[in-house]
Order: sequence, then C-alpha cells, then structure tokens
Amino acid sequence: MEEVKAMLRAIIENQAITNAKLDALEMKAAKFEGEVRSNFRELQSQMDYLAGKLGQHDKDLYILRHNLQADTEKSY
Repeated sequence: MEEVKAMLRAIIENQAITNAKLDALEMKAAKFEGEVRSNFRELQSQMDYLAGKLGQHDKDLYILRHNLQADTEKSY
C-alpha cells in the first residue's frame, strides 16, 4: 500500500511540474504573440509611410512630365 501511495505522490508531483512548464510555455507564447503584433503594427506603419511617399513621387513625376511636355511644345 505504501508503494502505491508513493507512486501517486510522485505522479501528483510530476503533474505539478508539468503544469508549471505548461504555464511557462503559455507565458512565452503570449509574449511572443505580443512582440509579433507590435512588430506587425510597426511594419504596417512603415508600409503606410512608404506608400504615401510613393504616391507623392508619382504625383511629382506626373507634374514634371507635364511641365517638360509643355516646355517642349512651347519650343516648337
């Protein structure tokens, strides 16, 4: 009977250790998820900035082409 009690105590103890490891793993996963979300928001912000710059450059190129074309037509 004592053997069975010792085995049960060992099982319960190991279960507690397993639960602690699982809790630690869940904490690491939550931290990682938070970091990924933060990095994604930062990346999205940078992409928005670049898209805005690209739009501005497209507009500037359109204006320059239009001005160049107008200057060229005046020369003739």
